[in-house]
Amino acid sequence: MKRNLIEVKRGKWQDLIWSLIFDLIKLLVIIYNEFFNKKIMNHLNILEQDRGFTDCLDVLNENWDFTWTIKRWQDVHECWDWHWALHLWIFNEENKILIRKRPQNKSVNPLKWDVGCWWHIFPWDNGLETAVKKALFELGINIAEKDINFLFVLNNKSIFNNWTYIDNEIFYVFSINIDTNDTKLNPKKEYMEDFRFIDIEELKNIIDNKDEDFIIRQTELDELIKYLKKSKKS
Repeated sequence: MKRNLIEVKRGKWQDLIWSLIFDLIKLLVIIYNEFFNKKIMNHLNILEQDRGFTDCLDVLNENWDFTWTIKRWQDVHECWDWHWALHLWIFNEENKILIRKRPQNKSVNPLKWDVGCWWHIFPWDNGLETAVKKALFELGINIAEKDINFLFVLNNKSIFNNWTYIDNEIFYVFSINIDTNDTKLNPKKEYMEDFRFIDIEELKNIIDNKDEDFIIRQTELDELIKYLKKSKKS
């Protein structure tokens, strides 16, 4: 009898616990729907205000997942938010790589040599679409998505301007080969002070020697060289 009584009591407690669990799940679904809808409305409101090539970014968590939050890029950097970006390494017919000198009016790293083409990835674009747009917008060249090679993804944390500008980026790295005899670069002055093609080994020596005029990340360059060597073998 005692055993049966215990079993009956245990069954009632199980029913109560499961009932509470289901009620909690229903409550969480309601809260999630309310939260989700507000985020979507916030997303749509900002998109309504900013048309075309705008400065709104998706906010990610440290696992690279979307948080369904969208902010202006200034707010993203002030709040230390993770976000998507891209780097496009452009090789010419001599297998030299494009680098550019950042404009003097940049608040971060003015007049420093950087990747030839880079930008944030906006919520309504993917990495390839952004690369095509930026190559045309900043460098004046038409490239096709099918000619762009995806290389790898890296993340980076950087702090600038006395902790007022925090750059937590997760960036796609792409490459493309162009023939400058057929594809003439016509860069916009407001996006770069200067540009040039450089041998990748020469660039590696510069970065290895910590030249302060260059802000190209050593980790990224090492991964790029490793990828190129692997591609040659295959």
